[in-house]
Amino acid sequence: MKKNRTLADLVVRLLLVALIIIVGMTGFEFFKNLFFPNLPLWDSHIITIMFSSLIGTVVAYFIITKYLKLLNQLNQNLVDRQQSEQALKIGYTYLQELVNERTAKLFKANEALRFEFLEHQHDAEALRFSEAQSRVLAEQASSIILRLNLKGQVTFFNKFAQSLFGYSEDEICGYSVIGTIVPEADTAGRNLAVMIADLISHPDRYTINENENMKHNGERVWVSWTNKAILDDYGQVIEVLCIDNEKTAPKKEEETLDTQQKL
Repeated sequence: MKKNRTLADLVVRLLLVALIIIVGMTGFEFFKNLFFPNLPLWDSHIITIMFSSLIGTVVAYFIITKYLKLLNQLNQNLVDRQQSEQALKIGYTYLQELVNERTAKLFKANEALRFEFLEHQHDAEALRFSEAQSRVLAEQASSIILRLNLKGQVTFFNKFAQSLFGYSEDEICGYSVIGTIVPEADTAGRNLAVMIADLISHPDRYTINENENMKHNGERVWVSWTNKAILDDYGQVIEVLCIDNEKTAPKKEEETLDTQQKL
């Protein structure tokens, strides 16, 4: 497109040169006939040819010089364009490699996340299975097993505990342990509500403890408890597991009974 435009411009310039020569020759002939009417014909032709050649040479020199400059500029533009295209190709290749690299990393990250998700899912299923097994074993155990949340409410109460204290699962679960199986104060006057609050806040202080408990019918019984904190994934206490220790509770009850008899 640019080459065609340059050639057209050159043709126009050459036509202008021809027009200038014709006008110059016409003017020169008029000037010669006006001031040198008696000039011989041969001399007149020689002078005209020399004048026309001189003017044509000068004008052609300037036109050809201009054309060569334009041609050099076109060549330079072509070189610059080729360099730009090469730089674009290099940039495109680099971007394509970068995209491929990022895509590969994203694929690996996605596979890692997928594997981690499947692993967590497997762990969750194993945990649910383990909890189900633990619940079955706890239900079949011949010991008191209960769990308390951070508010002191019973969240689990096994069959043995239900039969011992006389509470059904619906009557005890979701209710505070104080006022149900634990009286607010024992017969010696110790505040058991404060003790239960401290046990929930610091279960490590109550790994083993004994306290007076109360059945649904109001009967008081002593139980020796083994307590263990249940932690979440961040190491925070979320519940306390309480299991009775059958070895020391009867002895404590006997001591209490002896004390009451002495009184």
